[in-house]
Amino acid sequence: METKTVLNVKIDKVLKTKAQRLAHDVGVPLSIIVNAQLKQFVREKRLTLGEPFTMSEELERALGPIDRDIKKGRNMSKGFTDVNKMIEYLKQK
Repeated sequence: METKTVLNVKIDKVLKTKAQRLAHDVGVPLSIIVNAQLKQFVREKRLTLGEPFTMSEELERALGPIDRDIKKGRNMSKGFTDVNKMIEYLKQK
């Protein structure tokens, strides 16, 4: 089991309140969000600030082949609105 410790950080009061509300809205304690961000920082050895979303190198590597297939129209099925027709289609492949 991991040993836990306390991290004291000074942050803007309004920011803390907004973050706590948002964490509550998604159903997790704020400490889980802080821990996840610190783990990502340590794992990737980089800090991303001010960007709405950036993929990690690991995710880009995983999605790269899929993105190339989509652009080339390979390994794609047609769209379905009926689950049974989709299952039937997949069984034929």
